[in-house]
Amino acid sequence: MESKNKKKDPVQQFLELRKNLKQERMELVEQIKRIDDALASTMNEAKKQPNIESLKQPRTKRNKISLKNAVIKITTQKPRTKIEIMSALNDIGYVFSSATPINSLNATLYSKGQFINKKGYFSPAKR
Repeated sequence: MESKNKKKDPVQQFLELRKNLKQERMELVEQIKRIDDALASTMNEAKKQPNIESLKQPRTKRNKISLKNAVIKITTQKPRTKIEIMSALNDIGYVFSSATPINSLNATLYSKGQFINKKGYFSPAKR
């Protein structure tokens, strides 16, 4: 009577569940292979295997010049405020990869020895 009331050994339960999961996985893999074969017969050879590059997210636009050089170019003509610099960057098509572009601009403007700040107007440091 003890054996009927006794619960299954937890290790044995785990092994049975693991075996069942492995079997189910094998069946699913086989089903996916059959689906792939059916789809492959209807696709062109070029589209048979998807290009890994096409599955990746598109790269963000690359800028032709660095942020520092763009700010130097903008502020060389006359000293400008941060807002004016941001506006000029947008006008020349500079694309920030950051969600907070003002932080990137601040890091550039306050880099040691790169720009002079006179009452909120920035200009390139003399070299």
